[in-house]
Amino acid sequence: MNADGSGKKQLASGNWSPAWSPDGERIAYTADWQGTPELRVVNVNGTERTRLTGKSPSRFWSNDSQPAWSPKGERIAFVSLRGSAYRICLLDLNDSERRCLRTEPSSDHSPPTWSPDGTHLAFASGGDDGDPEIYAMNAADGSEITNLTENPARDVAPAWRP
Repeated sequence: MNADGSGKKQLASGNWSPAWSPDGERIAYTADWQGTPELRVVNVNGTERTRLTGKSPSRFWSNDSQPAWSPKGERIAFVSLRGSAYRICLLDLNDSERRCLRTEPSSDHSPPTWSPDGTHLAFASGGDDGDPEIYAMNAADGSEITNLTENPARDVAPAWRP
């Protein structure tokens, strides 16, 4: 809809975590498909709804959610749950390759956010004890994980300065 509330148009239903593409032409979102959250993308005019992720081939329940577009729009970072571990994963839109940046069990459950230059991702992790912290890592390969906060408060929802 427009900023004044006019021009409302429903693009999908039963969905959450919308994320605008950098060019403003598409929206990635989390869709609930038969009880399994997955990622989809739709053009802003409502055409070309595309399923980006789906049910895991493993025997575990799966959940892909909280998409975040890279600054150039060629990749989407998201939170993926397989079994009991949350991980930050990437989907390359050019070749549909999906890979998780952290392979060890973790609790990376906040929406990832891209640095303005697209080289790093910030995210919240931990919290099993009720105290998640903010981390950053190299967006290319998940290396150089750096703890940015360390205090007794719940640190969630990181954002980069433009």
